[in-house]
Amino acid sequence: MGKGEVEEQEDIFQAILLADNFGVSIFGSEWADKQNPGGNQFGEDDEDEEITQNKSKEDEIAPGFTQESLMHLGNRKLIDYALEALTVSGVQEIYIFCSTGTKGGDALKAHIKDSKWSDLTVKIQVICSEDCQSLGDALRELDAKGTIRNDFILMSTGVITNKGLKPWLEMHRATMKSDKGAVMTLVHRVVPEGHRSRSSNSRTSVVVDASTRKILAYNERVPEKRIKVPLASIKEEMEVYLDTVDSGIAICSSSVLPLFTDNFDFANMVDFIKGILMNEEIMGNTIYVHRLEKGYANKITDFDTYLGISNDIMERWTYPLVPDMPFGSNPDDSIYSMNFNFVYKVTDVECARNAMIGPNVIIGSKSKLNEGVQISKSSIGNNCVIGKNVFIEHCQIGNNVKIGDGSKIVRSILLDGSIIKAASSVGPMVIIAEGQTCKIAIEDTFEKSDDEEESDDEDDFKSEGSFAPEPDNQESDTKRFCAEVLESILRAFTDNVDLDNLAVEIHGSRTANFMYFDDVPNAVVKGIVGVPLKLYPDFEQMPPKTQWDKTSEVMVRFKKLMPQYVKTDKAQKIVLQALEEHALDNAYFRPLLMKVLHYYYDIDILSQEMILNWYKTPSEYTGAAELRKMVEKFIEWLETASEESDSEDDDE
Repeated sequence: MGKGEVEEQEDIFQAILLADNFGVSIFGSEWADKQNPGGNQFGEDDEDEEITQNKSKEDEIAPGFTQESLMHLGNRKLIDYALEALTVSGVQEIYIFCSTGTKGGDALKAHIKDSKWSDLTVKIQVICSEDCQSLGDALRELDAKGTIRNDFILMSTGVITNKGLKPWLEMHRATMKSDKGAVMTLVHRVVPEGHRSRSSNSRTSVVVDASTRKILAYNERVPEKRIKVPLASIKEEMEVYLDTVDSGIAICSSSVLPLFTDNFDFANMVDFIKGILMNEEIMGNTIYVHRLEKGYANKITDFDTYLGISNDIMERWTYPLVPDMPFGSNPDDSIYSMNFNFVYKVTDVECARNAMIGPNVIIGSKSKLNEGVQISKSSIGNNCVIGKNVFIEHCQIGNNVKIGDGSKIVRSILLDGSIIKAASSVGPMVIIAEGQTCKIAIEDTFEKSDDEEESDDEDDFKSEGSFAPEPDNQESDTKRFCAEVLESILRAFTDNVDLDNLAVEIHGSRTANFMYFDDVPNAVVKGIVGVPLKLYPDFEQMPPKTQWDKTSEVMVRFKKLMPQYVKTDKAQKIVLQALEEHALDNAYFRPLLMKVLHYYYDIDILSQEMILNWYKTPSEYTGAAELRKMVEKFIEWLETASEESDSEDDDE
């Protein structure tokens, strides 16, 4: 081989794309069994079976459904997001590794053949294997084939990123020049705990050399008492990353595959990382991390992140990988237009005038939404029929799905061709495919190593459940935002902070927690009336007159803050609902509610019309009827004032 051929070979930009998670499903073990026909079968729950009309006699589901890389995310195949990132970055050869055998591989090949990927000059090859049970097995097989000859990108199918990959490869190569033992650079993105796109099971801690970002210690769990760092690795300046998640992107040197081949105990990425760190002095290999603070790079690891990243896409954090941009599709595919409240739809969609759509909704071509439909934070595929008065929230609905009148679908996935009978209740946490119903589970697959178990025994460690998964990430975001606003208002009250500075701080909390402007009046009014309870430990035991004096003092202090957030009838409605919720959650506040309403009426925050509408509108909350009785005198006074005003107008 001549010198010119060697240089040409070294210039080839290559990538390995993992099409699946080697028997582990982002939707839990029950769905994972469907990828293996010999596994446990589902559809045993008679109650679940009743909601479908097309129950299949065969338990095995077609690979086009069970191959997770071909499932929909925002009305596009999941694998298209990864392929777009790779091809746009200039990758010349992409090797897609599929461990579900020829059936899964054939489904992947068919998708690539029928999409734009087959028309590109990029070489895309699907490699199928039923014998590989782990990442380590897959990389050892690829090493044996000799397909990877250069530094390369290792990526999971569940990765969504709008960052170019070539600069990271060049950065890694620059690192290799200064550290010849550098074999890998991991890309970690800053995502705070509790964020909707961060798994509740993501608790990784990474200790790095502050000057070089070389990894010194890596833990799958954030230790509550200590983090072990090898003595030889201790540096003068070290940083601990607790606020990052593995994006599923690794920049690899050409020596990575031989390292897996030489070490059969490397089953997964964590084994590899820990093995390199433990043997750094012997083998001389090192791993680095790139901390991504701007741009988007994240990986779907479970159902929560699946839904969270779906909302990130619809809210355009992943731009240009958004619904109204043509990527991963054929030229004749439908084009989406973006409307208010992040609602995306094709022009041929039939939508009833009284349907309530948004926020964060995608509606595919030729779909029909009938009267009374309510849809939020969901994707609806092509040629779907949504019956009258159907409620859909946090769902992914495939193509050609029919949902009967009066049904409720929550936090679920309906794959192509599903038929739901009228008045059915689906979810939360189910997948329906080919007439079969499977429960989704968010499972913690972490297994402690022996040294970590020993460490727990020595420390008498007891978990306090600080990482328990939230039932709904959006609800968790809202609670955190309200708590931050309350703390800001409390600090502003005690430290006499200027209201303009307080407004800036509230705005910062809103953007950091991805809240809408409509969420602010709720948080602000609850924060204002909640300050006395925080400020005075014995507040609930105080006489009612003292409680009102303390509460009104805070309300007067922030009376000029409220008009910034309560400018519309909708905002007034939000304030009234927030006060009602606060009263129902806090018994001490119920006798104060009438005076609070009166005060906000006097300073023109709440109008007579909106207060009366709130009072006369039935509430879904338990105890709301009794609460309204407690404000009857104020309502009667308002109605009398309204009648007198009308009488004066008539006299004029």
